[in-house]
Amino acid sequence: MEIDQLARALDMDPELYRELLALFIDTSQKELSGLREASSRQDFTRASRLAHSLKGAAVNLGLNGIAGQAESIENAAKTRDSGTIDAVAGQVSLEVNQLARLL
Repeated sequence: MEIDQLARALDMDPELYRELLALFIDTSQKELSGLREASSRQDFTRASRLAHSLKGAAVNLGLNGIAGQAESIENAAKTRDSGTIDAVAGQVSLEVNQLARLL
């Protein structure tokens, strides 16, 4: 995934996109940590809210893979499936870390 390509696809200045992406990375790492905590406490309402927020931010940046995974987490929270929440949150975390290395 190339950052400049994503910026162009969204008709956005690449420098602005990089700034927004850096903010997304920081925020999503906090949300993923919160998701794991919510899952371990079986606070599925909080987990659903965090996943929904992550999904929206990812969509706005054209990160459709992460958005789809966040939707899976949101659905898992609705069915109270902490195993899926943890597994998918781990995958998203890997992808977010990969994005951070691209900056």
